Amino acid sequence: MRTARTAAALAGAVAWIALMAGPVHGHALLRSSSPASNAVLDDPPSEVVLTFSEAPDPSLSQVRVVGPDGADAAAGPLRSDAASPERVRVPLRPLEEGVYAVSWRVFSSVDGHVTAGVFAFGVGTAVEGAAVPQVAEPDEPAPDPIEVGGRFLLYLGLSLLAGTAWTSAIVFGGPRAAGRWTLSLATAVSVAGAAAIGIAQLRASGGAPAVFLATPIGRAVLLRVVGSALAGAAAVSASRGRLGRAWLAVSGGLAAATMLVHVASGHAGAGPIVPLTVGSQWVHFLAAGIWVGGLAVLLGGLREGVSDGAGAVRRYSATAAAMLVAVAVTGVHRSVVEVGSWEALWRTRYGLLVVAKVVGLLGLAALGALNRFRHVRVAARGDLSGLRRVGRAEVVLGVAIAGVVGLLTTLTPPRGDVPAPPVEPVAASGSDFGTTVRVRLAADPGSPGLNRFEVRVVGFDDGGPVEARRVGLRFEPPPDADAAPSTLDLEEREPGTWTAHGPNLTVDGTWRVTVVVERGARGVEVPLELTTRCRSTPIRAPGQPTLHDVEIGGGRTVQGYADPGRPGSNEIHFTFFDAEGNEMSVGGFVQIGATRRGGERVRTDVRQFSPGHFVSVADLSRGTWRFDVNASTIHGERLNACFEEVL
Repeated sequence: MRTARTAAALAGAVAWIALMAGPVHGHALLRSSSPASNAVLDDPPSEVVLTFSEAPDPSLSQVRVVGPDGADAAAGPLRSDAASPERVRVPLRPLEEGVYAVSWRVFSSVDGHVTAGVFAFGVGTAVEGAAVPQVAEPDEPAPDPIEVGGRFLLYLGLSLLAGTAWTSAIVFGGPRAAGRWTLSLATAVSVAGAAAIGIAQLRASGGAPAVFLATPIGRAVLLRVVGSALAGAAAVSASRGRLGRAWLAVSGGLAAATMLVHVASGHAGAGPIVPLTVGSQWVHFLAAGIWVGGLAVLLGGLREGVSDGAGAVRRYSATAAAMLVAVAVTGVHRSVVEVGSWEALWRTRYGLLVVAKVVGLLGLAALGALNRFRHVRVAARGDLSGLRRVGRAEVVLGVAIAGVVGLLTTLTPPRGDVPAPPVEPVAASGSDFGTTVRVRLAADPGSPGLNRFEVRVVGFDDGGPVEARRVGLRFEPPPDADAAPSTLDLEEREPGTWTAHGPNLTVDGTWRVTVVVERGARGVEVPLELTTRCRSTPIRAPGQPTLHDVEIGGGRTVQGYADPGRPGSNEIHFTFFDAEGNEMSVGGFVQIGATRRGGERVRTDVRQFSPGHFVSVADLSRGTWRFDVNASTIHGERLNACFEEVL
């Protein structure tokens, strides 16, 4: 009956925290901007405003606005919005007509992580088809091994200090003289871990040490180091026997306070109900420390020999059961808040690491249950061998889980009140004629305008990164397109991976992109075809084909649809409208084509219904189709638009 009541209470608590869970943000992700990406403004803006999911630290963040002439368009430094710390503003000098590139690299004042990105907007000029200023790609560092290792060490050290305070006071009834070297090692480990986190965050910030330490994240680093050192010193003092119980209380309080500082300067500090998210994460950390760290202390005490080993085991077992419940309840709460969906649990690195952590904790619970319901009873008869053996396995598994958590806390949680993640980049792969290298080219977002290009170069046979002196791209526009060829040099970001931002995809269609790989005196070329992504706004109405609205610059639009939009014979319609919404006369040539993903392009005969309305007929199979229209006005202006639809 008692077990049933406990299970019911635990289920009720889990249900409550699932209902209470709100969105949370990990890292300062861009939520919105003014001007928006690829916006076309009639009047020049007086400032650029960026809103993030977490408050950036203005002293360690950068936002650049580059004009058509390549000069900095900012009229003053970056500043935070007093009413909304998540928003930063950059004042602008009077802007002339043209396209402007905005690059940002911000350091979160909440968790110390760095995010970066680039977008463009136009003043009196559409971004598509225009020359976009080239800006250096801002560096968004990957998880730093130093930070991952530092978090791992901090978790181990603080867990052992918290476990020592609790287990010594509750299980053994007071401090033990033995284990002084273990406590000294735990202190050194936690201090080293806190220092490593600070070094990694300082490197990521790119700021001077004095500036970094004056920020909330810098102060948190100092508090971690000082708190860990003082907690360890108090624990060592307790082991010497002078005012032992008082020193244990001080050590446990300082370890718990340091845990709280660490939690508040991480993902939990960005939640919508900060006391709830921070409190839940703090209890999770503290309970896990008492459970696993306390077990290590218990095993050490049993090895040294105690007068009442069986009693100590029973007392620890009761404490461990309570800590298990606390870890389970708070762990479910944090997982629901951070991950947000079953899909994210299985399709993101963060979610998979949460799964790994849960599996590890279930393993700990199983080992703990084996000890509690079997070996504790055996220990009452004086046989501690089974408990020691299973307990050592628990400690080893707990250390492994700490390593998973160290990596987990450096990644961005998939749940957040931020725009939906962008679609996958447009990509193409191929190899050179001599089959010496393979390349994969990706363009993000893959639509006309400013794109981030990434080229991965690997050996044809071994698949390993290829060393190169230079990697560049040569762009040839689609046939009959009013666009010029161009080139783009890439920078090596990591072995075998080269990236750059560029406006080289100026029009819709299939571009021939040649990847040039120079390796010393030798070089190879890999020809690829890259088809831009259609950007259209679908308009759906019951019983009607989906209408796709496409902006083509200057306030003009093209509306397209496939009727009936099912496999078989379809009519493909495109209608041109001017800025006032009136049908626009197109007096030149018009071509309409259909391309099935992974298949060939189908050109069709075009009929004109009215001055700006054109239609063609095509027999289409099941799959994803892209529909293009290429037209010219009587004045020779080229007009291109496309939309995609699944039949």
